[in-house]
Amino acid sequence: MQAGPYKKVRLLQVELLKALQSYRVLWTGLGAQLSRDVPFSAICWSTLERMRRRLLGLVGEEANAASVLGANFSAGFVAGSLAAAATCPLDVAKTRRQIEVYSQG
Repeated sequence: MQAGPYKKVRLLQVELLKALQSYRVLWTGLGAQLSRDVPFSAICWSTLERMRRRLLGLVGEEANAASVLGANFSAGFVAGSLAAAATCPLDVAKTRRQIEVYSQG
């Protein structure tokens, strides 16, 4: 039986390993997260700007605040919907990857 400081060192090592494992869990699913977020942002922002310019062109020069707000809202709605529809399978994969740790335990 070990006695003295060696037992405390061993306990400290075990606690340190547990702490490192808990921090590692924070990074679970990072690759899946990025594989969803990067295409989502690319689709959303590129579609948003094109759609916004087209809608503001339809409104014309005599646009008031309400029509500009409506054009911006509509462009955001369309861009977000297209990006979400295109990346939905990636979002499902990301969510499954991030919660798989809890289902194993």
